[in-house]
Amino acid sequence: MMKFNSLTIKDGFYTKVFKFGDKTAIYSDKNSVGKSTLLRLLFYSMGYSIPSTKKIRFNKFETILNLETKNGNCEIYRRDKNINLKFDNYNEWNLKLPKDLEFILQQIFDNKNSDVLSNILGAVYLDQDKGWTLLNRGTVIGGIKFKIEQLLQGLLDIESLQSLNIELEEVTNEIAKLKHLKKIVDYQNENIKIIKESNFESTKLSDLEKELSIIKGEKSTLESRRNLLITTLQKNEEYLTYLESLNLLIKAPESGEEFLLKKEVIEDFGTYQRIIELKIYNLEIEIKELSDREEKVQIEIRNSEKLFNTENPIELFENQLNLLVAPKEIIDSELIRLKKQKNELESLRLNSLSGEVMQNIYNNIMYFTDKLNVTEYLEVESNFILTSDLKSYSGTILHKLVFCFKLAYILELQRYLGFKLPIVLDSPSGREVDQKNIEDMFKILNEDFSDNQIIIASIFKYPSYLPDTIISIKEKLLE
Repeated sequence: MMKFNSLTIKDGFYTKVFKFGDKTAIYSDKNSVGKSTLLRLLFYSMGYSIPSTKKIRFNKFETILNLETKNGNCEIYRRDKNINLKFDNYNEWNLKLPKDLEFILQQIFDNKNSDVLSNILGAVYLDQDKGWTLLNRGTVIGGIKFKIEQLLQGLLDIESLQSLNIELEEVTNEIAKLKHLKKIVDYQNENIKIIKESNFESTKLSDLEKELSIIKGEKSTLESRRNLLITTLQKNEEYLTYLESLNLLIKAPESGEEFLLKKEVIEDFGTYQRIIELKIYNLEIEIKELSDREEKVQIEIRNSEKLFNTENPIELFENQLNLLVAPKEIIDSELIRLKKQKNELESLRLNSLSGEVMQNIYNNIMYFTDKLNVTEYLEVESNFILTSDLKSYSGTILHKLVFCFKLAYILELQRYLGFKLPIVLDSPSGREVDQKNIEDMFKILNEDFSDNQIIIASIFKYPSYLPDTIISIKEKLLE
């Protein structure tokens, strides 16, 4: 079982300790006194990039979080980007955020699956601002995202889906670009009269603009490849430096001699690094040549006749649009092709994701929605959990559906990880949720998640939720 035991917050000479039980209520009789801030600080102290609240800047605090994990008690000390992770079995690491966040989560959750680790927060934490509207994909809090497809991919351990997802993302981006271009061309066609009435001959300038665009595109591609190689070069060095810092002993298979792991003993490491450096050098030469060509073309453009003699910015914009050559038929044809490709890729992904895990989540969702009387709003097929159509859901219905979806994710995550997860709810009483619905929600928690740690922040006290620990906040969090 994973459980929050305590959180210590240090602000200069002032220290305050919050202790959490199996069932904890963070309560105040009015809003904006620090309930949500305390929940945010719980996950901030784990290493997550949680945004500060208006009244409190998290990076000025020192936090010490005590966790119960599968591998024993864990203490996490954090000050801004610096973090110390320590287990009671004497394993200890000094780390840096955000680059070491995944390593921290690996130790806490005893798992190395990036797709799963990236989506645990979105399942167990329902933030009051976005949490109760986040059904299967979107923003959890700050810049942290939740994606049901990525979670399923992780739970299924399907590495081949990564390349398919990248291809699907590229196709989706291309469709978006073409749609914007189509709007511009439509505008251009609507104003074709301006072109016919214009005496300006733009052929030469148009050709120069096209050439410049091509050069910039090629240069950007080469720069991206170069930057990727530079990053690879640096990461190789950082990784080996990290390995060296562990002081690992290696035993030679034949002689049995033991020696420290150093980069010098790793076969061909230096050769591979030099190959990468050579590729970077060659790319730099190509980029330099393109930069020289770019400068020459820009000089030609500057020396050309001025585009238009006008001080009207709208008229200037319209005249510049006239230089655009993009036949509407070609754009429409390419959109049709890309949309077809997108549908095929989505179908492939759906087939890959469909299986026992999706069926389990589906069954759990149906089980919970039946308890909350909202099953009628869902489709019969199990792949409805991937739906993007949220327009028909609002108010109380969406609130209860999100609750059911999240609980279903938690059950499947627990099956995969092998231990219970905490459930953290910020303001479970939505604006349109009545007392009967709240009682039904807590009944599910009491019956189906009795062994999970549950932490709730609210201005209300619920008869059906009987906490063993109450944290009362009167005027402010650090009072």
